[in-house]
Amino acid sequence: MDEHILKLQNYIRQQLQSGQTPNQIAEQLSAAGWPDTDVHAGFLAVQSQIMPTPATTQSVGIGASAPQANGSRHGRIRNGWQLFKQSFGVLMGNKYLLRYMLMTGVWVFGITIIFAAIYLAFYNTIFPDNATTNAQVIAYVLAFLDYLCIYFFINIYAAGLTANVLDIFQGNRKAYHEYMHLAWSKAPAILVYSLIESVVGMILRYI
Repeated sequence: MDEHILKLQNYIRQQLQSGQTPNQIAEQLSAAGWPDTDVHAGFLAVQSQIMPTPATTQSVGIGASAPQANGSRHGRIRNGWQLFKQSFGVLMGNKYLLRYMLMTGVWVFGITIIFAAIYLAFYNTIFPDNATTNAQVIAYVLAFLDYLCIYFFINIYAAGLTANVLDIFQGNRKAYHEYMHLAWSKAPAILVYSLIESVVGMILRYI
């Protein structure tokens, strides 16, 4: 790799960690005379380093020894810690990302209040001392719907946040509503995933 390209990537990485936004970094590099294509490629390279794709499988000779388990585990821990620091730096440097977390909290709180009110309103019907099988079924259905709604909105906003962060590492930025529109366009798939999470949650609760 050319030395000047490596310096570019290091600069982008350091500026992201220091709290600079991608737009600010891109403007600085452009003012310094860096071509837009190099800047964009630099952001993509930093993204791939922070969130690497699965390693390509390599051919191994018959006589080759397997890697030590301890080293592999330490490597995963180190990579995970680096990813956490990079992600935290991006979050602190782009505090508008907190909006996704805030909205997730608002929805989870609202859903919890709604289902708590339903439970209280029908407590004597659903949870009498001599509860019938039908009443128990209703209670489990309500609990399942509670899980489903909470998981769905958590996953929706997580999808929007992920799309936004990926754009940050590529040196791009769109409006909040565009990322949420993208997330809602994946609502059917997210709903299926949320259904699976809800079923698992109910099974663990029953156990």
